[in-house]
Amino acid sequence: MHIVVIGAGVQGITTAYYLNEFGAEVTVIDAASGPAMECSFGNGGGITPSAVDPWNAPGIAKVMLKYLGRKDSPLLFRLKAIPDLTIWGLRFLKYANMDDYLNANKQTGKLANYSVELLDQIRQDTKIDYRHSSNGTLKIFRDQRSLDEHLHLSEIFKEMGNADFKMLDAQATINVELSLNPIKDKLSGSLLFSGDEAGNSHIFCQQMTNVLKQRGVRFLFNSPVSSITKQATLFNVEMNKNRQSMQADKVVVATGAKASSLFAPLGIKVPVKPAKGYSLSIPMNGWDNKPKHLIADMNLHAGINPLGNTLRVAGTAEFAGFDPEISQDRIDNLIGLVESVFPDFAQNMDRDQLNPWAGFRPMSCDGMAILGKTKVDGLFINTGQGAQGWTTSAACGRLVADTIFKKSTRFDISPFSISRF
Repeated sequence: MHIVVIGAGVQGITTAYYLNEFGAEVTVIDAASGPAMECSFGNGGGITPSAVDPWNAPGIAKVMLKYLGRKDSPLLFRLKAIPDLTIWGLRFLKYANMDDYLNANKQTGKLANYSVELLDQIRQDTKIDYRHSSNGTLKIFRDQRSLDEHLHLSEIFKEMGNADFKMLDAQATINVELSLNPIKDKLSGSLLFSGDEAGNSHIFCQQMTNVLKQRGVRFLFNSPVSSITKQATLFNVEMNKNRQSMQADKVVVATGAKASSLFAPLGIKVPVKPAKGYSLSIPMNGWDNKPKHLIADMNLHAGINPLGNTLRVAGTAEFAGFDPEISQDRIDNLIGLVESVFPDFAQNMDRDQLNPWAGFRPMSCDGMAILGKTKVDGLFINTGQGAQGWTTSAACGRLVADTIFKKSTRFDISPFSISRF
């Protein structure tokens, strides 16, 4: 059986890995010059069952109004993108209720915890090194009210099976993360999620590509797919490059926020929009007191993650269509985060080597992944993970591969079916 996987980010790569493991002939096609050159290139790097809550939490409409027009808004809507977001945006707000919010947390939590397990198996199988660490996430708080609110929610999520944690006061927080000592007096406390992990998803995809090539998987880069058609039982995947085409028995579309354009001609509506996220990748050369944990500043809505000798700073979301421009305002916000959390390091960091990046997270209107079968027999989907793409990638890839080969899945994946819309 020949299966074409469109997309060489974390979703496409993990899907190809399991399809190959199950015995399929696999071809991965991507428009970029190599693997993980788009959304999987510079994300926050966290593999975090502790942070699977969707952005459309109850009360998000008030938050949007509060930050309307503000440059420091954690969720920014550009005026030019609003017309294209109208229907999707109304559905986004429709799901911003407590029942759907808790359901999304529960379902995505299953994916996240399964992914942590599967990534461990992948490391054992492939021996790859993608700057993996398992020190956990430290969510820090600067006021007691925020800490109490997140403690309550975290206890609810823990009861659902998402992530265990420990509450720490300010001194205990410093004891486990000495790099925060300069801001000790500004902290109310923290929540430590020791089950979280971290890693560089770009390096992961690069190394997995090398492994898969050795195992017989074919990769076609610089090959943007223009259309997918089906005649009888075979698919024809056409690429813009020299109008090359390829036949396949089955096709998996894992192109992130760009998936909608490939499905639309087939009469399949995919309610996913690009949510642009920003990051900085700062060398930590000469820093003797480097952080050990992924640190999430819950008052500033962003995270700081040590990946090898690089400090990855990520956060904020911007709905601006597929505009690739990197907004200096958003970068300044991330620089401000570093200054706020690590003031001593910020004074000495090389500001000519901040390596700013922006990528388009594939955000579904209900905040959950879209996985599995579509109404076209033999055509499968793997997208919509939003900010949880890296966190859930191994599970999403495995579940889609299981579905294609009609294997029993770890858990029911019908909540992630595109038919829910």
